[in-house]
Amino acid sequence: MFNNNQRYAYEQLGTAGFVIEDYAVAEEIRPDFLSSRSNTITFPSDVQRAAKERRATAYRMSIGGKDVVVWSKSTNNLEDRIENVVGAKVVMLGPVDEAPAAPEQGHDYWQARKRDLDAAEDERTRKLAAETPPAHDCARRREILEAREKVGGAA
Repeated sequence: MFNNNQRYAYEQLGTAGFVIEDYAVAEEIRPDFLSSRSNTITFPSDVQRAAKERRATAYRMSIGGKDVVVWSKSTNNLEDRIENVVGAKVVMLGPVDEAPAAPEQGHDYWQARKRDLDAAEDERTRKLAAETPPAHDCARRREILEAREKVGGAA
């Protein structure tokens, strides 16, 4: 079952040979599918998924002065085809470079995170070791004495 975004993408690719990955422009082309604005958040990913399934290529274009991504299987007369459908001047800016993936939190991030957590733990241990232990035997006294052993202080 398709949502309206996917239906728009599949039908545009099948009939016009291209699909525009900009909600405002797409809404002008197919107001019957996209007038509710209920799927605007998932629109780009839905269009990308549908276009990739159909093995289309992404191109950067300027449509009426607005930079957008257009997915197409062929660049043959692409600017003219889009201009006929949209009714605005279209200029090809070139293929879309593979978008860099979101920076992964790699090894360096986790090392820094571990250092920060270790430093915080060491600070808590030092503060606990500086406390005066209760005279009676209890869990708190044992925690303080254990912290003093870790820090190297006198018990």
